[in-house]
Amino acid sequence: MSHRESQEGLLDLEDLQNAPKCPPYSEDGPIVSLEVEFRVYDRKKFGSFPVHARLALSGNLSIQEAAEQAFQKTSGCVPDEIDIFMKRRDSKLSSIVDKDAKIGHFFKNDDVLVLYDDRQRYTRRRVIGSFIDLAVVVGIIVGATALSIYVLSRSKRQKSQS
Repeated sequence: MSHRESQEGLLDLEDLQNAPKCPPYSEDGPIVSLEVEFRVYDRKKFGSFPVHARLALSGNLSIQEAAEQAFQKTSGCVPDEIDIFMKRRDSKLSSIVDKDAKIGHFFKNDDVLVLYDDRQRYTRRRVIGSFIDLAVVVGIIVGATALSIYVLSRSKRQKSQS
């Protein structure tokens, strides 16, 4: 290979690297990068999969279709009923009423699609877990207080006996 051919090859490679980046596009329309948070109650049914995932989905999908594809892509299984919400990072959940809206028009960069397989049972389990955690903390505090009182009473007895 001559020096000139080598330089031309490098120039072609440089042109490819510096080419303008086109937005991703598929036959179904523009691709939307969507962050999804899964709040799953039935872990046995869906196995282990990430709580948070970023998926590339067609912008022409409805919100309902996007939710189904998100479950399908991450766990290989779609629940019979999906509870769908959205939130901005570090904010409260908003219920989505129009599940037929296209995700390309509905979601912005900092929006998160939140999906439940069974919201009531998931929430109930979280509340019960919180009460158990609270009971453990209260038990530790009561135990530590009782131990402190016992140690103090023993030290006072020893001082009074001497």
